[in-house]
Amino acid sequence: MVQAAGGRFETPAEIRMFQQMGGDLVTMCIGTEIAYARMAGIHYSCLVIISNPAEGLGEWKFDSLLDIYQTLNKVSLDIIVASLPHIFNLEGKPRIGEGLRIHP
Repeated sequence: MVQAAGGRFETPAEIRMFQQMGGDLVTMCIGTEIAYARMAGIHYSCLVIISNPAEGLGEWKFDSLLDIYQTLNKVSLDIIVASLPHIFNLEGKPRIGEGLRIHP
């Protein structure tokens, strides 16, 4: 996962660079959210919707985003509601690692 500045789609050159770096998914904030949530001791989870296939490199139209979000909104809500009992049951369970809890 590669985190890029938000508010715009990446250029084809940026997408190719991210691919050369080993990135498969570009996000605006998930990496930062994960790190800060972990430092604060907060359990963190996210549901990512891939909304476009590499701007400028794949075939899609901006208008297709409306269809994607309208279709996936209900599915996303179903996933989140189904996960709530599992999240509730995490209370008190140890984490896999605490590497991000210590910040210089």
